[in-house]
Amino acid sequence: MMLLYGFLRGISAILRRAAEWKHGRTRKAYECAETAFGELETSCKADEVAFGRPLDYAQQLRLLKAYERREVAKERWVRAAERMNRRKNVDGKVRSLSEMRLPYTFGLIDMAFILRVLDHLGIMPQIEQPLLERLYSVLFN
Repeated sequence: MMLLYGFLRGISAILRRAAEWKHGRTRKAYECAETAFGELETSCKADEVAFGRPLDYAQQLRLLKAYERREVAKERWVRAAERMNRRKNVDGKVRSLSEMRLPYTFGLIDMAFILRVLDHLGIMPQIEQPLLERLYSVLFN
């Protein structure tokens, strides 16, 4: 059972770290898009005040595209934050399994699994037949 627990712990930690990494990347992308939009909006408003009329079509289009980029980046950031929170919850649940008390037979299940994998891969050590016969005679005679 420890083998399975260790495997689950490793997978949940890797998924949590990947989600945190992606959340950080998307947060930085959103911050950059927010800053770019803010600067463009400020300059557009300053141009409107300076000229005393609304902006021309090209400037309005640039402002609209910057706004759309900001909103797409925000949606990605929100999705990444939700995914990170879900992964943290799963990781917390897997960590809570360490407090459970399990019978020793689960250790036998782990060993049987390891021995089966080693046997399947052909790595099992070859035990000589006389050694097994002597063990059998000592134990059962």
